[in-house]
Amino acid sequence: MIAINTKPTSDSLQNMHRDLSHRNHIWPSPRVDSPLVTEGELRRARDQWSHRACATYISTTRAASIFHQLTLLSAPLTALTGASYTVAEMTRHLSITLHIAAPLEVSENLRIQEQFFHPPQPPPTWEQLFDQVLQFFCFNLALSVPVYEAISAATSDKAIAELATAQAESLAELVGYGHALISWMGSDLPTRTTAATQARLPGLLAAFESLCGGSAEVLDQLAGTEISVETRSGNLGTLDDHHRAAIFYHALNNSIFPVLDDLGWQGFEAWRRHYRHGGSLEPRPIVVAGIGTHDSL
Repeated sequence: MIAINTKPTSDSLQNMHRDLSHRNHIWPSPRVDSPLVTEGELRRARDQWSHRACATYISTTRAASIFHQLTLLSAPLTALTGASYTVAEMTRHLSITLHIAAPLEVSENLRIQEQFFHPPQPPPTWEQLFDQVLQFFCFNLALSVPVYEAISAATSDKAIAELATAQAESLAELVGYGHALISWMGSDLPTRTTAATQARLPGLLAAFESLCGGSAEVLDQLAGTEISVETRSGNLGTLDDHHRAAIFYHALNNSIFPVLDDLGWQGFEAWRRHYRHGGSLEPRPIVVAGIGTHDSL
């Protein structure tokens, strides 16, 4: 198991951390001691924010891996710039998430299974990198944007709402870069570079649907219904299962399919085949920064 280390270091490093992560802007803190917060909501918040912290930690390392592999493959500078910015922003997201989680007393006990950390064996290939880029930007971050938007709408805590809105806006900017990177890689690189990922697409769809709490049965239940997220008194940034599933299906049509269609992959056709994967949710492991890892649900 790998622990998220939040122990203090030197004054110099602490000051640099505060400057680079914008902590000097004085982030507001959640009010977990509000009389409106029930014990049940406190437990739910502790559980969900611990999953988000671990997932954001993993996502940060994956952003760093993508940047590293782009450099090893001599990618153009215009591709590297956005990748390096993504690493910095994801590190800031991790700081924000841990800041929200701290009053819930979860930051000292965050452990992540080592299966989520598999450094690529040198030398990396464009085939491997394209697969990682698509998972990271088209699924992980693209699903995290509406999750944080929903968190901001659901919570009655002003601090969590403010920070979740900032995270959603930042993630949307990173997704914009990711879509441009995916488009370039899909059109400029040889067909063989994208063929392996395209073949695995039904499995990706099945795995991310499961992570978000969706299934054929859940989709049938949600069909024809309008799911809205309303502010609830005492809510500390928690979402119900049906909210996460609805977010997945909404993002599928409004964010994921358009990217796949731009690649000429006919995303809906891959969706029609994805239930054939049944209980086998390969490829794994997967992560969504705003929700958690596959094993967390």
